[in-house]
Amino acid sequence: MVIKNPCDGCDLCCRHIAIEIDAPESKKEYDQIRWFLLHEDIWVFVDNDDSWNLQVNRPCEKLTNEGSCGYYEKRPAICRDYSTNSCERNGEGTSFKLMWKGLEEFEKWVGEGKVISED
Repeated sequence: MVIKNPCDGCDLCCRHIAIEIDAPESKKEYDQIRWFLLHEDIWVFVDNDDSWNLQVNRPCEKLTNEGSCGYYEKRPAICRDYSTNSCERNGEGTSFKLMWKGLEEFEKWVGEGKVISED
């Protein structure tokens, strides 16, 4: 029996990187999130584990035109360790609780009664 590669035909995780950031607590930190969102190809999201993340939407330079990894045998450990059980394509549910793709979305969310300290 041949086991099918669960990544065949999918390159979603190869089109961005996400880096965990501190959850904002003060006006200054919320303003920093606003600044992030003013940049092209940058999103901010809250993951299902309540971690805040900065997402940079730029494809891996080793991604082929066919949507596969052209560096598969030498790919970094983070790629090797990524579980298809929780990925965007094969995982259950959404990959995030909240996501802002632009400044206006974030400002609307903040304006919906979020309590922000002055510090």
